[in-house]
Amino acid sequence: MKKFTALLSLTIFLSACAPASTPSDEGLTITASFYPLGEMARKVAGDHAEVITITPAGSDPHEYEPSPKDIAAINESDLFIFNGAGQDPWAEKLELENTTIIHMTENFSLLEGGDHDDEENHDEDEEEHEFDPHIWLDPTQAAKEAEIIAEKLMEVDPQNAAIYQANAEEYKQELMQLDAEYQQTLSACQKDSIITAHAAFGYMASRYGFNQIAIAGLSPEQEPSARKLAEIADLAEEEDIKYIFFETLTSPRISETLAQEVGAQTLLLDPVEGLTQEQMAAGENYVTVMRRNLKNLAIALECQ
Repeated sequence: MKKFTALLSLTIFLSACAPASTPSDEGLTITASFYPLGEMARKVAGDHAEVITITPAGSDPHEYEPSPKDIAAINESDLFIFNGAGQDPWAEKLELENTTIIHMTENFSLLEGGDHDDEENHDEDEEEHEFDPHIWLDPTQAAKEAEIIAEKLMEVDPQNAAIYQANAEEYKQELMQLDAEYQQTLSACQKDSIITAHAAFGYMASRYGFNQIAIAGLSPEQEPSARKLAEIADLAEEEDIKYIFFETLTSPRISETLAQEVGAQTLLLDPVEGLTQEQMAAGENYVTVMRRNLKNLAIALECQ
């Protein structure tokens, strides 16, 4: 975050100069730190808001640093939504006087991070991941997030409260249907452990009763030591794990190397932290990506 002091100064200046944001007939402006929050905001707000996702398509939100233009857009928006718990650490440092804020993970009981087991690769950035930020990968938690966004929108724009509530209920039903599909598909599986590229799937694993063995920590930049890779390889062989998962926004190199070493194949398990331009052009979204994840989980866990 070397650029952040300058950006923070710009934020304070803009906050002092900008008029208070008020809803207009043209609708609200919502900024979201990264993809899943932007997707939820679009579903809830519908045609009554412009939603700007700060982390660009195809970019890893763990690494992204906001530009002065991004900071200005956030400051000028009616509502800013960010995740917290180390997922978007730059967002927690913003000082916004005229923008309503949702710090999403403040509304949830979080799983402990557990990033510090691999002391060989421990650095000061890991302190930001004391807790697991990946709440959206449990569809029931995502439904709660949609509800929180609706409640805040109803406060900001009460004249359209009924619309926001109705949109949120419709989206929550879609998410609960997704949850039911996960429950049904993963209820009878031969295996109970998966190896993931990074430790993004703790809430999903807890919800659906399987174990996550993560190559990297809660941030994919926390690369494992040779010792940890050897331990994971031994576990893969002991449990006869046939698939090693990789992700879309980060290099699959380590997953592929581990798969070759243990005689396994690779499969995609997407943490839905962001979509690529190609995915967006194809009309993919949170629910479609999660359904693909479910198909690949069923293969790896050998579900009936």
